[in-house]
Amino acid sequence: MRLHAGPAPPGCSRHTRPQRLCRTTRSIFRKLRNFLPRREFRSQCRSTIEMTMIFNRAGVRWPEPVYLRIGYGMPEAIRSPEEAYNYLLFCWPAIRGERYNSARNLCLAANSDPLLSEKARKIFVEACIEADVLD
Repeated sequence: MRLHAGPAPPGCSRHTRPQRLCRTTRSIFRKLRNFLPRREFRSQCRSTIEMTMIFNRAGVRWPEPVYLRIGYGMPEAIRSPEEAYNYLLFCWPAIRGERYNSARNLCLAANSDPLLSEKARKIFVEACIEADVLD
């Protein structure tokens, strides 16, 4: 069998549009499709175990968020030690004193130990005051 999908070969009257296969080629592909392995259907829903793991992964949230603003940007709410740690790593201004280092270390430790959450929030607020980003 000879398949053709590009420009019409000489003598093929059915192949008028280059973007569409001719009827003969389509029927051959339909027959071949039955021999190819089928894709497994994977549900988009998460299992109860996965949802529990995601819920536990969320960690501790502070009862009151810390609002801060860098430069002339919009104020942002930081609600957990994990958010604070990510903010300290990726969005913090160039002013990085000793409070910055202690806040970074404490927020990282508070991700695994919920008892350190309030202390991490206090040190994070002090680091915000030191860098003058508290809103």
